[in-house]
This record gives sequence, structure tokens and C-alpha cells, in this order.
Amino acid sequence: MNRNASLVSSLHLVATAVATALASSLAISQRAEAQQARQEGSPIEEVMVTGTRIRRDGMSTPTPVTAVGADELEMLAPGQLVEAVATMPQFLANHLPANGGAFNTDAGQSFLNLRGLGSSRMLVLLNGRRMVSAGQQGGVNINVFPEAAIERVEVVTGGASAAYGSDAVAGVANFILNRDYTGFEADVRGGQTSRGDGENYEVSLLGGFDVGERGHFLLSGDHFQADGVFGWDKRDWFQSWAEIENPSGGPPAEITVPNVRTTLFTYGGLIPSGPLAGTKFREDGTPAPFEPGTLVDPPFAQSGGDGVNPIVENELYPEQSRSGAFVLFDYELSDNVTAYLQGLYGRAMAEYEVSELRLYTPFGTQATIYRDNAFLPPSIGAAMDAAGITSFTFHRMSSFADWTDIEFTQNTTRAFTAGIDAELGQWQ
Repeated sequence: MNRNASLVSSLHLVATAVATALASSLAISQRAEAQQARQEGSPIEEVMVTGTRIRRDGMSTPTPVTAVGADELEMLAPGQLVEAVATMPQFLANHLPANGGAFNTDAGQSFLNLRGLGSSRMLVLLNGRRMVSAGQQGGVNINVFPEAAIERVEVVTGGASAAYGSDAVAGVANFILNRDYTGFEADVRGGQTSRGDGENYEVSLLGGFDVGERGHFLLSGDHFQADGVFGWDKRDWFQSWAEIENPSGGPPAEITVPNVRTTLFTYGGLIPSGPLAGTKFREDGTPAPFEPGTLVDPPFAQSGGDGVNPIVENELYPEQSRSGAFVLFDYELSDNVTAYLQGLYGRAMAEYEVSELRLYTPFGTQATIYRDNAFLPPSIGAAMDAAGITSFTFHRMSSFADWTDIEFTQNTTRAFTAGIDAELGQWQ
């Protein structure tokens, strides 16, 4: 057995040596063929790179940086700039026109929120310089930035308060412009939702030209307009999910169910208490029994049945528009010194539709109806006489209330900056 094992081992070593020699010979032959092809001028069909030392943006900085170019932003969201930036995982709970709210003075503006720590805890820069705040909490409205001139966005993903100050606790977002752009371009785009609503369009212009041998102008203007989207019930994903108390007593104490409605109001009216409790009125005024849902959480909510879901008539997306203009003039005073003059103007507007009824009575109308009411149906009057009552409480959620347009147009930003950029060299 030992001689056989020795023989097998020897054969294995011989085979390994032969394979190694063949591989080395093949590699030498390939290199010789490649060298001959280069000498003869033959084209190289394929180059495989297994490693690279090319320095990339964000990889050679002292703090972690995420750098996203204009082409990548366009791929993330071909609409507004804030929509593209908001898709980056570093940002959470951004303040956008869609979630501003009708009574928010920041309506129509966009504020970034890094890691959900608040817009006041992150620093937003334009070309490495601070911008004036435009919100109640001191945030910077990025809707006023010249979208067409943005070359890339760099986000410091770690806290940078040591370098920038306490307003950079969460990090920094730096919007860098293509200051050397020369030429002219125009961009027109539009669209709507898959449901056929929410029509919108955007027009932007960008121009750049030299002034003499040392000066350069960069000009940009844009306008965005979008119609509102009214009513959540048009979306099949909206099922009116909500938490109600478990009718069985639990556990759990609360359950999440769909199609939640209030048991206190109907569009035609409802008698919620007293001897006539459970009587509803159709919109033509005729009485009928109130149909309970499959799961009832008295005295406020139920799943299914009659009742009202006021959220259905809320505005999903407000009507909005914004306009902006930007100008930047650079002038090289010397090889190491450049003076600049920058002007920026932006205006944002958002218009919300809010029911006048819900403005003042957000839970519907409550009234007392007396027996001598001239509009009381005879059957209800007879029921009141039989029960020995002279009045009852009446709750109604109006379906024909007037809608008030709440418009905010005071969100205007103006910023003018002048300064000098100088390279002072290295300090010893």
C-alpha cells in the first residue's frame, strides 16, 4: 500500500508540474501575441480591469461624503430637484409642498431633513457658501436653487458641526453649480399622474458666456406649475385603515381595521342619542335606520356600515407654482484671485382647498331639532310624540359645503452676495 500511495503521489506531482508549465507557456504566448498586436497596430478587442486607483468624488475627503451628479439626479427623479434628493436614504421626513398643510406658512417650499433630525440641524450650502433661511425653523428652501445649473450634490453623511458649526449637527448638503458653463440650453417637461390628474409642467433656461478674457456670466431661470390632487378616495391604495378599540375586549386592546368611519355623523344627518338613536336621514331628508359596521368601537368609530370618513375629501396634493432667477458673474483679478457677484430670487406659492364647514366645525354640524320644526318628517314627529320628547340632537356632515382656497404667496426669497475667492497657498 505504501508503494502504491507513493506512486500516486508522484503521478500527481508530475501532472501538477505539467499543468503549471502549460499555463505559464500559455500566459507567455498571450503576452507575446498582445505585444505583437500592439506593435502591428491591431485594435484591442477587450480590456479587463480588476482594480483601479482612480480617485472618485467622496472617497478622498476627511469625512464621509455622498456625491451625486446631475445625470444621477435626473435618473432618481426626472421631476423637481427636491424629489430626486429626497430619494436618497440619508434624508427622512423632508418638508415638501405636498405635506406642508393649509395653515403652514412654509407652504410651497422644500426643506431637507437629514436623518430626520430636523431641517434646522443640517447645513445647506450653495457652491460652498451659506444661504439665507426661508422657513420658520431656519431651514433653506432648495426650490430657489438654479436647478438647471446644478452640477452635483455632495452630502456629508456624518456630523460636521466641528467644521461648520452647530447647524451642521446632522450633516451638510452642498449644491455645486457648473460655474464655467458656456452656451445655452432650454428644458421643457410636463406630465400627470396615472389617474389622469395632477397635471404639471416645468420650463427652465440656462445660459453662460464669457465677458472678455477674465469675466464669465452664468444665468438661469425656471418656472414650475402643478395642479392639485383632490380626494384620497380616487386612489385604490387608500383603504382608510385606522386603529379602534378591540370590540372583544382584547388582547390586543386595539386592532387595525380598514374602512373606518365615524358613528356620529352622516351626510344627511343622524340622531346619535336618545329614544330615536340610530335614525339617519338620507340626503333627500327621508329617515332610515343607521347601518352599523362589522366592527364597532362605540361611541365614535366602526369598520364599514354607514357614517362618514372626512379624510376621503382631504387634498392629497396642493396646487403649487414656483419661479426663480439666478445670476452669477465671476471676474479673475489675477491667477489666484477671483471676484464674484451673485443674485438669487425665488417665489413659491401653494394653494389648498379647505371646507369652510370643517374650518370652523371640523367634526361636523351639531344642532338641536324641536318638535315644531316645519321641515320635520311626519314619521319622526310621530315617533317623538310616542317617546314623549320635544327635541333631539342632530349631527350632520355637510356634503355640499363651500370650499375655501387658502393661498400663500408671501414665500419670497431674495439673496445677493459679493465676495472674493483667493488661493493663499499652503501654510508651513
